[in-house]
Amino acid sequence: MQLRYLKLLIIFLIASNFIGCTAHVRPISTSYQGSERVFRKNYEIGQKLAAYVGEPIVKVKSYKIDRFKSLLMRPTDDFVISGGLVTIIGSKNIDYLVIGQTTIENQTYTVVSTPSDRAQNKGILIKPDGTVYNKVLNRGKIMVYTFDISPPDLKFYKTEDEKRIVDADYINYELIYGGTDGKSITVTYREYTKNDMARPAFYQNLVYESGQRRIRFKKTVLEIHEATNEKIVYTIIDDDLK
Repeated sequence: MQLRYLKLLIIFLIASNFIGCTAHVRPISTSYQGSERVFRKNYEIGQKLAAYVGEPIVKVKSYKIDRFKSLLMRPTDDFVISGGLVTIIGSKNIDYLVIGQTTIENQTYTVVSTPSDRAQNKGILIKPDGTVYNKVLNRGKIMVYTFDISPPDLKFYKTEDEKRIVDADYINYELIYGGTDGKSITVTYREYTKNDMARPAFYQNLVYESGQRRIRFKKTVLEIHEATNEKIVYTIIDDDLK
């Protein structure tokens, strides 16, 4: 009988380390941050560049995005949060899911799901300044013992999520240098879909006189410094991409 009571006492003491006050977790939603147009180019206006035959002289992609504050947070460092029988290990290269928010002693904390915890039973508690609280949420209760946080200056920050909008103004094309025969310069125009798939029907072979100092395709103007059958040296002086 004494052995049985001793076992029950040990089980009770172990369990008591995990039981604390109940914390109500409130769900939160993403917030709209605004829209913007993104331009991605392989050049800058006024920059002297060179491209070999088969390489892009000009590569342009433009699209519109909506930005949202996401339900994700990322740590500033690889980390270990340990206390009692619980050890939480995480990576700075991973975004962690935000479960919601909770209030403890008039302080609001963001609750972040722990790594590999698909059931979201445990949660890391993040203060408003991004630092980590030395308690852990477990099945809706605050664990009673204190956790060690390594590194001690660990912080979490919210990441932004973006949703690409494919509209009528979507742009995705490149101009590829084709070389010269001494009389003319050959450039190939290639257009791509929003998923970067080639559109063969939108290929165009462009031929310019080799003696021209400047050549134009639509609103893109190039100043030619040198053009051989191996490479072209040039500067983009205007593209009207505002």
